[in-house]
Amino acid sequence: MLTGSGTPCILPALIEAAERNPTLRRLHRGFSDCGRQALTAALADAGVANPELTGIALSGAVMYSRVVGSEPLNPDRAEELVTAVLGPEPTLPVSALMPAIALPMR
Repeated sequence: MLTGSGTPCILPALIEAAERNPTLRRLHRGFSDCGRQALTAALADAGVANPELTGIALSGAVMYSRVVGSEPLNPDRAEELVTAVLGPEPTLPVSALMPAIALPMR
């Protein structure tokens, strides 16, 4: 959802246009809500204390790497990202989050 498409390339323009156009705003919200809900649900199912905030932290890091950084977050670093956000003893395996985060495979 967050990577693997042209979305990161057009995201800044889409956000800008959505501020001005109600139809695009609904489209953007629907697209964003779908991905956010999937990640929040996976975190909640795993028993994470604050799944919404944790989802923002995880997806924010992935999006930042993709949109602002010079290259997407390497999937090999997914475990490191989850540990950085959830601590050294995460309550869930990274594999449980992969469908919701959808890091690009190299």
